[in-house]
Amino acid sequence: MSADVQGPGAGPTADAELATSWRGDPAGIASRAVAFTIDAIVISIAVSGTLFATHAVVDVLDPDRTASLSTAESFLSVGFVVGVVSFLYFTVSFWLFGQTVGKLTMGIRVVRADGERPRLGQSALRTFAYTISSILMLGFLAIAVSRQRRAWHDHIARTWVVYDWEAHPRIPVLDDGERLPPHRLP
Repeated sequence: MSADVQGPGAGPTADAELATSWRGDPAGIASRAVAFTIDAIVISIAVSGTLFATHAVVDVLDPDRTASLSTAESFLSVGFVVGVVSFLYFTVSFWLFGQTVGKLTMGIRVVRADGERPRLGQSALRTFAYTISSILMLGFLAIAVSRQRRAWHDHIARTWVVYDWEAHPRIPVLDDGERLPPHRLP
């Protein structure tokens, strides 16, 4: 190979070849599903804490209370708490941070077309549109078949979910602890 022609891993462009940026690329269905699962766990913990605190306050304020809710009333009240906590969690997280705990963990974020966090109204609309996407899960499955990897709620709220991290070059460490520069990979 001549001196003016360099192959992969040789010379100053090696870092650029080894460190591919994923920032801004559409997030896939697997990353988004894992993030949503993490968020469901966070919401479950928040709902449990909310219900525990509510019952504790009611017991303190009315210790002689003997009436209890019917099964249907209990189901509706828990459903209401889950709905309110979920709506607030997603809406406030998207608006203030552009990501929830699950999305932060998975290195993805929700953005507008200009790359900024969604506004409050847009975040609320996106959260509400989750219910539309959940119809037979078709709105979520759209992520897998769409070139832009957008769910129905993304289209409704005009948002995108993108990766928010940079890949770094692999820098091997020798047995003596010395690091090899990326262009000298073994």
